[in-house]
Amino acid sequence: MTEDFAETGFPPNNRLMAVVFIENEKTLSIELDDGSTHKIPVDDVISIYGARIRRESVRLSTEKKGGSIMGKMALLSVGVPVNPLSGKSKNKTIKSEELQYVLGMRVKNKKELWYLMASSFNFRKSLGAGAAYSLDINLKAFIQKLGNFCPQVKKDQFFEAFLTKTALPEPVDSLMEFMKSTLTAS
Repeated sequence: MTEDFAETGFPPNNRLMAVVFIENEKTLSIELDDGSTHKIPVDDVISIYGARIRRESVRLSTEKKGGSIMGKMALLSVGVPVNPLSGKSKNKTIKSEELQYVLGMRVKNKKELWYLMASSFNFRKSLGAGAAYSLDINLKAFIQKLGNFCPQVKKDQFFEAFLTKTALPEPVDSLMEFMKSTLTAS
């Protein structure tokens, strides 16, 4: 849990490890990274947020250019000396982009943003037998369930777009950017 925004650069936060929907009590059972558990009445959930975080990576690949083996064999057959294994190498930069999903919630009387990183979150506790082996399916089911379970909460553009099946907002560049955006939205 992050205590001091000025010291760490991150707003106060804590990572969600599990969220269980208790239908008959209209509460969420929340387990946080610090080991604490909380029973939160639906009416205490103030707002929910989401984003895709852009993660770019660059790697260098070395590629050999040696021409065709058949061409080299033809040259060898007419007596031209050729090393069939020789060839020039060429460095190639490969850029890739991966999008990670993050969801967050603000709760009455808690100054922290409670958030989860979808790629490492165990959806089985939240979705039970409805959990699939696909992150996208689980994420969609979780957002739908949370949106239906807490219909009164303030939802950001990401949640609204996800629930109405419209275009998602542009990805953010970092977890810190996501957390800071929740401060201005609440």
